[in-house]
Amino acid sequence: MEPSRRNPFGTSEKSSKKVLYKIADPFFRFWFQVLAARRSLIIGASDSVRKEILKRFLPPLFSATWEDLARQAVPLLNKSLKNSGGPWQSAQRFWHGQGLEWDMVARSVDKKRLLVGEAKCHDREASAAFIHKAVASLMAKELPSFARADTETIVYLLLIPKLPRRKPVLPSNILLVDAKIVMYCLRD
Repeated sequence: MEPSRRNPFGTSEKSSKKVLYKIADPFFRFWFQVLAARRSLIIGASDSVRKEILKRFLPPLFSATWEDLARQAVPLLNKSLKNSGGPWQSAQRFWHGQGLEWDMVARSVDKKRLLVGEAKCHDREASAAFIHKAVASLMAKELPSFARADTETIVYLLLIPKLPRRKPVLPSNILLVDAKIVMYCLRD
């Protein structure tokens, strides 16, 4: 079980000092972040206390795993979405200090488009209102300094586990992707 090293998009893997280490396997991440740290509490706790512990710690773990799967799917989006603007290079997170952060950033293979996106994780079908609010937030968010808005077309990506039956009408530079598409891209 080796941790994965994560650099922000656009930085050199060798010279960057902005590095995050993360346990790559979701099961081991769950073990070390939830169970191992509270082993004696969990062993002696009632069922209701155990359920409260899970209710508190599972959502961030699911969210992190959803983001990881979404990033892995980005270079394969053309497999499912012919209008994705790709093909895309590998996606990475981007962060800058305590401020700007994007769940995923990727450049098109031809380097004419920049994909910036967020993965939203929740356990029910997203409403059209939720999607419109998330898209507005996405488009209002500051772009990374390396985004060349004058020479690159910016494509926004919103990943939601379950889309509504009737997809809302969105601008053409917005990609809306659900878990079905992510899983389709990652299979094989």
